[in-house]
Amino acid sequence: MSGRRTPASRELPRLDEIESAAKERYEEMNWPTPEEEEWRRTDVTEFRFDEFAPYAVESSAERAASAPSPVVVDSGVTIRFVCGDCTELDISASLRDSGVSVIVDGGADGFDGRYASSRAEEAMRRLLRNAVDRLDNRLSAWHYSGVRHGPSIHIPAGVSVELPVVVEFFEAGALMATNPHICLVLEEGASATIVQVVRSAAGDRILCNAGFDAEVAANARLSVAAMNDLGSATTLFEHRSIALGRDAGLRHFAGTFGGELVKTRIEVLLAGAGAEARLDGAFLANGNGHMDIRTVQTHRAPHTSGRAYYKGAVRDSGRTVFQGLIDVGKTAVQTDAYLTNKNLMLGPGARADSIPTLKIRTDDVKCSHGSTTGRVDENEVFYLMSRGFARDEAMRALVEGYFEEIVRRADERTHELLMRAVVARLTERSL
Repeated sequence: MSGRRTPASRELPRLDEIESAAKERYEEMNWPTPEEEEWRRTDVTEFRFDEFAPYAVESSAERAASAPSPVVVDSGVTIRFVCGDCTELDISASLRDSGVSVIVDGGADGFDGRYASSRAEEAMRRLLRNAVDRLDNRLSAWHYSGVRHGPSIHIPAGVSVELPVVVEFFEAGALMATNPHICLVLEEGASATIVQVVRSAAGDRILCNAGFDAEVAANARLSVAAMNDLGSATTLFEHRSIALGRDAGLRHFAGTFGGELVKTRIEVLLAGAGAEARLDGAFLANGNGHMDIRTVQTHRAPHTSGRAYYKGAVRDSGRTVFQGLIDVGKTAVQTDAYLTNKNLMLGPGARADSIPTLKIRTDDVKCSHGSTTGRVDENEVFYLMSRGFARDEAMRALVEGYFEEIVRRADERTHELLMRAVVARLTERSL
C-alpha cells in the first residue's frame, strides 16, 4: 500500500469508551512537577503544551515529502507511518496463514482491519483498558485520550515469527502533536522480534507523546529493538509497559539519540513465576538537549530475574538523567535482579545524573545496582594519537567503541541501524 491509505476493507469501531475514560483522567490531573520524584530533574511546568496541535489531514502529503528512506531490515511484517498516515502495510502469506493479526489505526481514515481477527480486537481493547486503569500522570492520560496512529499486533499461541515485525513512524511539521502507539500480544508459547523506529524531521518543533503496551503470555518470548532518532527541536515523552507471564522471556533494547527534551519510561511487570527480563539501552544527548531515561523492573512473582544495563553519553551543555528502579513485592521470593548504568561526559558543560534505586519488600532475594560517570580516558586518546589519529578522530573512535559494546546486545539485524544513528550524532560537531 502506498500514498494515502485506501478505505478499510471492513469497519472497526473506534475505542471511544477507552479514549473518553482517558480524557476524564486527563481533566482530573495536573501536569507533572518537580515535586514528584520521577520528575524531580525534568521540569515541564513552563512547557507550552497548548502550542501544539494534531496533524491536519489536508497537509499530510506536503509533510510526507521530507520522509527518510524506509528502514532496511528483512521482515515478516512491515508497517510504516508517515505524518500520521499508514503508507505501508505488508504481512507475509505464511504469517497470515498462521493466524498473525494486525489492526492499523492510520489517522483520519480510521482502522484498517484487513488482517484483523476478533481475538486481536479484544486483545487491543484489553491492553488499552488496562493502560487507562493504571494511568499515573497527565502526559500518559493525554496520550491515551488521543491515539490516532499505530498498529495492534496479535501473535497466536505457539506461533514463532522468525523475521522481525518492523514498525516505523516518521513525524514532521511545525508545532505538531503526535501520539504514535503500538499494542502487542503474544499468546502462550509464541515468539517474535519487534523492530520499532521513531524518526522526526530536523528543525521542526514536534511534540511526540508515544506509547507501547505489550502482554507476553506463559512461555512466550519477545525481543524488542526500539530506536528514537530525533530532530534537534523534538520533544519526546514515551511510555512503555510490558507484562510477562509464567516463564516468559523479554529481551528489550532502547536506543534514544538527539531531541531537545526527552523523557522516557519503560516498566516491565514480571507477573508470572520464572519470568525473565533483560533491558539494555543506549542514549546520547547533544547541544543543550535534556534527556531523562527511566527503567522499572516490577517483580511480583517468585523466581523472577531481571537485568538492566544502560550506557549514555552527553555532549556540549546537555544533560542526561538515568533513573532505574528494581521493585520487589512481598511474594517475589528468590528474585534475582541487577541494574547498572554507565555515563560518559563529552564536554566541560555536560552533566549526567544517575539514580539507581532498590525497593525490596521481602527476604531471600539477590538484588544490586551499580553506576559510573566519567570522561574519556586521556591516556587512550594519547595512544591513538600516537598511532596517527587526529584528536577528534581518536575521541570519536573511543566513543563509538563505548556504544558498540552495548549495541551488540540488541538484535543483530539492528546493529548497523543503531550504530549509524550514533555516528551521525558524533559527527554533527567536533568532540
